[in-house]
Amino acid sequence: MRIENLVEEDIRTGRPEVFLDMDGVIADFFGEYAKLADAENYRAIPGNLRSPLLDKMQGTDFFYRLPKFSTADTLVSLLTRVFGHYNICSSPLRGDHKNSEQMKRAWIKDNLKQQPKNIIITPNKPKNAPAVQHDGTPNILIDDRNTNITQWEQAGGIGIKYQADEDSLEVVVEGIKKAFEIIKGQRKHEPQDIISKDYGGDTIATNDEQNESAYAFLDKMPKPKKRDWAQANKDSSDAFIKWAQGYFGK
Repeated sequence: MRIENLVEEDIRTGRPEVFLDMDGVIADFFGEYAKLADAENYRAIPGNLRSPLLDKMQGTDFFYRLPKFSTADTLVSLLTRVFGHYNICSSPLRGDHKNSEQMKRAWIKDNLKQQPKNIIITPNKPKNAPAVQHDGTPNILIDDRNTNITQWEQAGGIGIKYQADEDSLEVVVEGIKKAFEIIKGQRKHEPQDIISKDYGGDTIATNDEQNESAYAFLDKMPKPKKRDWAQANKDSSDAFIKWAQGYFGK
């Protein structure tokens, strides 16, 4: 069986759509954000500077100039081979919806070899992507932001928390495995609540009009461990293809 046909032929309750976030997942937002603040990394940016820095991005080509993660093409290729296509679902910059959307669409066009089927730029991902199809089939969101994952799952979808500069593609691989099992009825879907788990119940702004308090969680996050991501991502890709073929049968 061709891997492109796995989802369509074997998931009985419907074919899920997969939505891929942009910033932090395929485009290095955090690295450029830190440079803008002249900081060692984004976690080192003082809380009182975060909101002014976001304001400074308004009306510029900041999002068009973001570097592409070295893993982006591999991730997109995996999703395309498994689901047949993929979609982009990204949030606009607060106070700069139209311009930031234009810059993001231009970035996607010029940086991704395999283009998405749909591009959705919205501050409300669960509603506008959407998280669940009309027949009840949950869709999948791959996103670096805990708030988005939690809201997506509370709306009935399946979220995979992934940040390209801190996680290997193994995180995505394992997330897709679990998603398949949930959709096939082999695993119970228990929506994640990683906002309260990670941030002690602190409320984080959920729309594009975020304020300074929305970034307070960055100070609480541990620094990521260094790994050989290139090798780890290659191993994950190879293992996933092997697993998918064996799980569904050739």
